[in-house]
Amino acid sequence: MSERGSKWVELKIRVNSEYVEPIVRLFNKYLSGKVYTQVVDFKEDDNDPNHLDVEIIGYIVSDDKISEYLTNIEVGLKLFEKIFDISDLSKKEVFSDTWEKQKFPPISLGNNIVIVPKEEDKVDFQDKKTLVIEPSMAFGTGHHATTKMCIELLDIFIEGEESVLDLGTGTGILSLCSLLLGAKRVFCVDNDIEAIYAARKNFEKSGFISEVEFFHGDLSKIPEKNKNFDLVLANLTSNILIENFDHIFSKISENGIIIISGILDIRIDEVIEKFLNGHLKLLKKLKYDNWVSLVFQGI
Repeated sequence: MSERGSKWVELKIRVNSEYVEPIVRLFNKYLSGKVYTQVVDFKEDDNDPNHLDVEIIGYIVSDDKISEYLTNIEVGLKLFEKIFDISDLSKKEVFSDTWEKQKFPPISLGNNIVIVPKEEDKVDFQDKKTLVIEPSMAFGTGHHATTKMCIELLDIFIEGEESVLDLGTGTGILSLCSLLLGAKRVFCVDNDIEAIYAARKNFEKSGFISEVEFFHGDLSKIPEKNKNFDLVLANLTSNILIENFDHIFSKISENGIIIISGILDIRIDEVIEKFLNGHLKLLKKLKYDNWVSLVFQGI
């Protein structure tokens, strides 16, 4: 590894919000780190399928397999182009420490929490509960709408002493906020080892390392013993939520809470239908731009 950290290639592409998930699934198949989506040109009640309002960003480690993986992605995108409009694929070489040293402004979340990128920034928010989340290739700095909504919901539903399961933990931001709000312990799951490393680092810096357990692997591989959680967090995608409903539902305690996010509003009806058919009731719905977060409870 060079003094500048590991070498990566950043991929960016724009697409209409209706067609985000096929590209996210393609990126997830071949890219090394988390795939990040952000609304870049939101228009209320916009039904134009040619409006490229969502940017999809992913990173791949520059190693001996990169040429093969990039070719597979480009072939997949050419197939998608026959069905719906997408922008040209942007590729840029980056180093991990370049990302980590980017300047992210502090951000207020919920009623009491402020996320800061550096320890020295906490002095400006002494009347708030602060967390230090250093930017990493795993993402999760609190700036995305889905993360903001999850933290707002945690602020409402964490009462104290809960056990929390965080599926797709990323940097661990949602689990850390759970502990900050009074949860007793958290179990963080991610299939990206870069995310596990980033989350562990953030837990150590925040002084919560004794309250967390990490699991690197898919949702379906979580050990049977890890269940009966008071609250389950799943900030994922609509497809992953629907396909893994049984795994998610099996982890909550009786009358437990499930907070799900990462849902585009065009997919909301099928997600709600899937969860309501699974012996859950809908408690709350939040919407920001064209992203939706939902809260369910076991019945």
